[in-house]
Amino acid sequence: MFPKDWTPPCGNFCTKKYSNFVQIPWRIFCKKGCDSDGETWEECKDECNEICYKDPVLKDHEWSYYIDRSPGHDNYSMECFRACISGCGFKFNVLQEMVNQIQPNRPPKPQTEVKPKPIPQHSEPTTASDELPCSSAQSEPLGMGFAQLVIGPAGSGKSTYCSSLYEHCVAARRTIHIVNLDPAAEQFNYPVAMGTFSFSPSLFLDIRELISLDDVTEELGLGPNGGLLYCMEHFEDNLDDWLADELENYLDDDYLIFDCPGQIELFSHVPALKNFVEHLKRKNFNVCAVYLLDSQFMTDVTKYISGCLASLSAMVQLELPHVNILSKMDLVPNKKDVNDYLNPEASVLLSELNQHMAPQFAKLNKALAELIDDFSMVNFIPLDLRKDSSIAYVLSYIDNCIQFGEDAEVKIRDFDPEEDV
Repeated sequence: MFPKDWTPPCGNFCTKKYSNFVQIPWRIFCKKGCDSDGETWEECKDECNEICYKDPVLKDHEWSYYIDRSPGHDNYSMECFRACISGCGFKFNVLQEMVNQIQPNRPPKPQTEVKPKPIPQHSEPTTASDELPCSSAQSEPLGMGFAQLVIGPAGSGKSTYCSSLYEHCVAARRTIHIVNLDPAAEQFNYPVAMGTFSFSPSLFLDIRELISLDDVTEELGLGPNGGLLYCMEHFEDNLDDWLADELENYLDDDYLIFDCPGQIELFSHVPALKNFVEHLKRKNFNVCAVYLLDSQFMTDVTKYISGCLASLSAMVQLELPHVNILSKMDLVPNKKDVNDYLNPEASVLLSELNQHMAPQFAKLNKALAELIDDFSMVNFIPLDLRKDSSIAYVLSYIDNCIQFGEDAEVKIRDFDPEEDV
């Protein structure tokens, strides 16, 4: 997404100018301006406008329809432009006084016409009931959105599940929108907005427009896990800015699929995803957590218990309707080994656990087996992506959890023969 090889003078200038820890995003945009493809000062300015602001997305081109680009808020976009322009000034040796005078190429806000208040006519005094605000039943209902939060361990097939679900819905002429929440993702099998320069309302959201793992690891020197946690915390800090502006385009029965990272910390104890879920609920979204687990884990009782406990941890942390899916069923050589764990009995689980573990773990094994059997909180649905019927069954199961389509009007066709005129 961003240039990987910045020249040392440019990098030193931007790093020194934005040396504060909280100014790291502006340091990145400064380097983007300094490393722009523009061959002239004017071309570099135009490129900064493209980087920090989105083009109008509706036909009337009014000010309210100019949506700010990364990091999302209008003030942040101005800071982005200032940082980018400073990089351009360093590249073309422009005086700092001239750089400070440059303004983004934005149309002025249209002046709103202030209509005079009508003179109230004499009327009879209103009763107390007339002065009461209308109830929710009388007011216009808010639109409701629907969302799947696709989570699970790394390599469990989350992105493959999203792409297969997208292809299935396209074939069924059903509209869904896929959102990438993995800042480390590189390749997709479904449409996604690639990079900061391409935006269209028909394309789907990408967290890399806000922040990417490559930039964090390069700037902060963090490893992949620490960098990913930093990205998600930065995403959490911008829920009310970047994400809120993007979600305004998706409501009124829109269906979003959020493809999440695979680090288990994000849905076990780190509050980033939990706060994101609460944000979606405040935006009137019905959300369901879809937990994917590789079917290879279901061929051994100890791996099965581990998968169940990880799923329970995510269930407790997110507090959402929860659907557990066994992915990669097409790769299982013996389906019978998996079927034994779809509806397991406590006595069978306890017996197998005692065989695999030392005698001092007998009480722990009994408690784990009873937890899974007595409460029945963890059940798995097998998913074979080669079969459309399997995808349709999983999708209908999730739709039922989030009540998708329950308020849809029934279309009735008139089959009465037309009368001859």
